[in-house]
Amino acid sequence: MPRPRFRLAAQAGGARLDAWGNDEEELLTHAVAGLLCHVLGRAARGEAVHWHAMAPWPEDLGGRVLVAAKEALYRLNLRGEVTVEVVSAPDRGYLGVTPLPHGWSLRAEIRAVAFRSLGVSRSGHLRTTLVLADAG
Repeated sequence: MPRPRFRLAAQAGGARLDAWGNDEEELLTHAVAGLLCHVLGRAARGEAVHWHAMAPWPEDLGGRVLVAAKEALYRLNLRGEVTVEVVSAPDRGYLGVTPLPHGWSLRAEIRAVAFRSLGVSRSGHLRTTLVLADAG
């Protein structure tokens, strides 16, 4: 994956995540990368060693962003897997994951992920905004 394209901004109780990509899969991958960067305190990189299907897969892109974000958090928190790629097919999505690197730990715990917006930037990229609510 090329350099992740997202921006995190701290806000009361969590963070605002803006992510963008040239197409749906890039947008999904960068949104998940930003979310995990907030949780881990650094960007996760590497090759996917396992693929996990996400179904049902929403018809709308906003719903897909939210499902991919929540599934990536589940994989990290309960399975110790870091999502490094997201692939979208018509009927389901797939998370490409790798084990959490040795010595890495969670720096933030996400209580909730909320979808805020989806659109096209002035440069023609798909853009999404998520609000991350930290626990505690």
